[in-house]
Amino acid sequence: PPKFENIPNQIEVKDDETHGNMKLYDIIVSDPTNDSVCCTLQQTFPNTLNFELVVNGDKASVMTSKNAYFSASFVDSYFVKFCCQDVNYSTSAILQVKVKGEFQEEVVPLPGWFVTSLLISCVPIFALILSSCILLCYLLFGL
Repeated sequence: PPKFENIPNQIEVKDDETHGNMKLYDIIVSDPTNDSVCCTLQQTFPNTLNFELVVNGDKASVMTSKNAYFSASFVDSYFVKFCCQDVNYSTSAILQVKVKGEFQEEVVPLPGWFVTSLLISCVPIFALILSSCILLCYLLFGL
């Protein structure tokens, strides 16, 4: 049966660097019986037309299609299943393609009105605590 020589579990691409017809990974396929091998892209999950498999001799390349579009905020991982077969056997493998986005954390300063309203809303609470302490001291110590 055909044998995959170098399949990793996953590869990563950046969503701002991916464009059409970009090679993502070269897959080397061998057959111990020296039969001719045919490889096809079987399925992607989630379903997409972003990938294609280009075969050249005993090497197959996972590539992005011409109009590929990736967005990590939309889909952050794809599973690409491909199959290689000779006259008698077929072998399949799954490659996970993780899409990495450039997430920038933005620090938003507190507006001035928020701090002012927070301080003003604390005034009744402090007044209640102060009056409770005065009443407690008056009742316990008769001051």
